[in-house]
Amino acid sequence: METKQKKITSAFNVGQEITKNDFNLLKNNYTNYDDTGETTFIIKKEIIEENLTFNQHVAGIRFMYGLKDALNPNSKVLFLIPCSSLSDTSIATEALLRKEGYNDHEGNVYSLQEIAVMMSYYIKNISKNNPNLNYKEITRGNFYGKYSLNNVLIPDCKFIEFHFGFKQDHIAPIIKPLDKNYSHINEIYMDFSEPCPPVCDMGGNEEMDRTCLTESAVKSSNELDLYRHYRDNHLLALEGGPELYEMYYFVSPLITKLIHKSATKEIVLQEFYEQEITPFKLLLKEGNYQEAAYALKQTLYKLAETYDYSEQFV
Repeated sequence: METKQKKITSAFNVGQEITKNDFNLLKNNYTNYDDTGETTFIIKKEIIEENLTFNQHVAGIRFMYGLKDALNPNSKVLFLIPCSSLSDTSIATEALLRKEGYNDHEGNVYSLQEIAVMMSYYIKNISKNNPNLNYKEITRGNFYGKYSLNNVLIPDCKFIEFHFGFKQDHIAPIIKPLDKNYSHINEIYMDFSEPCPPVCDMGGNEEMDRTCLTESAVKSSNELDLYRHYRDNHLLALEGGPELYEMYYFVSPLITKLIHKSATKEIVLQEFYEQEITPFKLLLKEGNYQEAAYALKQTLYKLAETYDYSEQFV
């Protein structure tokens, strides 16, 4: 219990103050990574507060990146994704699944499916402009803990300025409080967010069996290789494939961890394997890759509906 509390508290505290010089350095670095579109977003304080308080299990907010128009790099949009932290051994976070949708930086509401599409547009644009980057490792978003965000939401704060920055090999945004006149307050700059991936558990960490639903349900390494081959060599090239890729890694960490904490874990995983994975496997073996993508889509929609946040922690 003591270890668990320590890790949860750590996730709540992700994000630290930095100097103005560091702010300028991160901001200037970003232009070498992506010199297209907006680099600054203004978010009303009330939008952030609502996303932090709608559920007692919110550990912070993952700010995720998208493009509204696939052909327009100037159509950047910022999504606010409330996250929990169920890990016992890391500060990894899981996006909470909300049937009512998620806010963008202007307060508009979008469904998970709409967000997955716009995220795929953003990632493809970054990949096109940076061909040497590994598609799977491109920063999809950044997480700030609840306590750190509350430290920025000081009494005179009416807005948050979210500015893209870049550090080493990932996006490192900076947030700053603004007053009602959009003026900076107290020279507070906050960085040291956690990038996604790896904080959104896209693979390659010690808790893989607890963050990837397929890894949990499938016992054969050869069978897992079949799905990985499809993911890496077919899915992204198919119609609708990129958004399914984004959606899977959006929903999988939370659902997998909830299943692992359930007393009926083995039964749930076996049913998932028989009802969802087995038909999908047969489509792959027959080379019906587009049909497999459609089956994956139906499975993801069903999972998102089943694990809506109101049912998650009962």
